[in-house]
Amino acid sequence: MFRPRSRDAGPPDLAFRIGHGYDAHRIEAGDGVTLGGVQIPCVWRLIAHSDGDVLIHALCDALLGACALGDIGKFFPDTDAKFKGVDSRELLRDVVARVDDLGYAVVNADLTLISEVPKVAPHVNLMRARLAEDLRVSPGAVNVKATTNERMGHIGRKEGMAGHAVVLIALRGDRSA
Repeated sequence: MFRPRSRDAGPPDLAFRIGHGYDAHRIEAGDGVTLGGVQIPCVWRLIAHSDGDVLIHALCDALLGACALGDIGKFFPDTDAKFKGVDSRELLRDVVARVDDLGYAVVNADLTLISEVPKVAPHVNLMRARLAEDLRVSPGAVNVKATTNERMGHIGRKEGMAGHAVVLIALRGDRSA
């Protein structure tokens, strides 16, 4: 099921592709964070050019990586004023459209938040629902989990948080037509 394509035409036609993404941002005192597309009221805020959603940023990188398209900074640079404060769900929907344009669809996504604060368990189901909507899959195809860093390092000192994402995408139908 492999058909080589030109170097600039995107990924070769492989039936399945896996991508991994990572993102981290500093945190400071504030009035809430956005994680997994959900605004969580708390006494922290993410320091970032966009809304700083580390889970969605990691997810975007995972999807772009699965398609061999580079990373989030290539398409949404933090030097571009139009992305200042942008809702990361907009970025995710753009990335999903790029995946779709290459003939792929998301099979599933697994995301991990690494942070001491805030507690996200009460928000996980809403995160899964919003991410699933943007990924065009059922909530059962999206997993969100959180862990601490056991008070070690910058994350453990409540100076930052990080997210990891792993995705599986699959080629949709016959593209030879």
